[in-house]
Amino acid sequence: MNKFFNHSKSSARLRFFLLIVFFLIFWIIAAMLLHPENPLTNSSNNLIPGGPRFNPFIVQMVDILKKFFAWDTLARLCVLILGFVIARYLAMRYLSDLYDIDQLKSISRFLTRITFGWKFNSKIGFRNNNDLKSFPELVDLQKLLS
Repeated sequence: MNKFFNHSKSSARLRFFLLIVFFLIFWIIAAMLLHPENPLTNSSNNLIPGGPRFNPFIVQMVDILKKFFAWDTLARLCVLILGFVIARYLAMRYLSDLYDIDQLKSISRFLTRITFGWKFNSKIGFRNNNDLKSFPELVDLQKLLS
């Protein structure tokens, strides 16, 4: 468990990988539970004898894509993404209030880097030197967080 919550680059990549895996699992479960397979309405069973023949693989792929990109499935994914965005915004506001930082863009970049390992750098910098003079510990938030 310590490996998962560590502030290293490998832990950040692990968190990002697990976020994507859980998102895809949620998408698969939501699509399959909201649109169960009904053999009576399956389009491969309703072919007219003597009519045009379709490749059953393509018919099944179209049915699966319809399930995954149905409006009700995508609406549940939007709710999941909205929860993530709100949690990230609240974390940014918390850090800005805790360390008296007015630059939310810098905090946003720091959270993205430390959470997902993109362009990983545990140090955070500021454009004006007044922030650094008033609170020099902000140069390395990694030490404060660990």
